[in-house]
Amino acid sequence: DRDHMGNLQLLPPSLRFSGTIITSPYEDTAALRNCAAAWSSTLRFHTVAQGDTLALLDNVYVACLWPPRDSASNQWITDNFDKNRFSLCFKLVHGNTSVLITSDIDTIAAEKLTATYTRTLSSDIVVVPHHGSRGSLHARFYGYINPERAVISCGMHNPYGHPADDVVK
Repeated sequence: DRDHMGNLQLLPPSLRFSGTIITSPYEDTAALRNCAAAWSSTLRFHTVAQGDTLALLDNVYVACLWPPRDSASNQWITDNFDKNRFSLCFKLVHGNTSVLITSDIDTIAAEKLTATYTRTLSSDIVVVPHHGSRGSLHARFYGYINPERAVISCGMHNPYGHPADDVVK
């Protein structure tokens, strides 16, 4: 969504980005290229889905927990689904510390993750889904994560009203 990629066009042309953008199979890479302006021709995409792992840094394990690669076989997908449902979700482990990064998943994705991973969702830190929106509350999901810390990624005074008071409480 624009709240995640909207400022790509503000990066200066002098930036010589040569990395790869990690995307889900459901990402609109053409929209990402359009937002990247002057350096869009250097973009490379690496698609990951549930079950894939990433080797980004030494001694850091990153597993993609969500979304499933093939949405066609899932009965819970409808024609008018919220594409946030297919946001990437990762479990990152470094030493004895684990972080669950949930992006913009919705409660349906949280329920599917809960049913699939149960106790293996347990993490020291969770990045709260969807900037702490009201729709990011899912008691069983957080019960299995049982984090010591929670991080809510959002800008102050954002037009969406994130995070919701109920989520912060």
